Amino acid sequence: MLLAQGTLLISSTGLGFLYPGVKLFEMCSAVQQGTDLVGVDPKTSWIQFPADNVDHQIRTLDGTGTFHGMGILGAATPGTKECRAVRRDTSVTPDRISALGRVPVHFYNPSSVDLSLVYEILQDFAVEDRTRKLDLLWKVSWPLRSPRLGWSGMMQTICCGAYPGKSSFTFLPMIDMDPINMSCIFSTLHFVSSMASQYDCTPVLTFDQPLWWKSTMIIDNNHCS
Repeated sequence: MLLAQGTLLISSTGLGFLYPGVKLFEMCSAVQQGTDLVGVDPKTSWIQFPADNVDHQIRTLDGTGTFHGMGILGAATPGTKECRAVRRDTSVTPDRISALGRVPVHFYNPSSVDLSLVYEILQDFAVEDRTRKLDLLWKVSWPLRSPRLGWSGMMQTICCGAYPGKSSFTFLPMIDMDPINMSCIFSTLHFVSSMASQYDCTPVLTFDQPLWWKSTMIIDNNHCS
């Protein structure tokens, strides 16, 4: 028996949601959240923005048409969890979602200034790592205790002090450009800075080494020009 058009289907084996209803729910959820970090308070959480290349096989049979762009996340530690009812809106369209999740593209124009980087010599801190033999201790304890602890149990046994809690992650809009493109990285820097300004926090952006190197060149170029 079909109770709601395109939404809930009741059969002898249980409940099931039809694809049109699930699709409408996801679209309404995307519009309602937008680019907000739901429930995150910069006064109680540390906010960070990891970004890296993201790939999606749009056509899995022939391998063509693969999406390759820049993916961005909003991470808060300790994490937050907020439950909100999603308002059903049948007027939601993909164009409306695209407009809400659009990252402005800033084209990067390099200057002729010499941007060779020189790293300072870092001081060598001789700090004893008290955890370097934990793996050996954990493996030695296997035949000595039954039931033996798992790795997480081992860490809980030896660690003490306050635990801030696990982080929560929010998927932010993707940039449909080659991630190694300087304009794509430049746009990511602008977007993360605007998000940090919105939440009144210091912009902390995490890149892998190649993207970090290019972003450092962009920042130095802007300072010199």
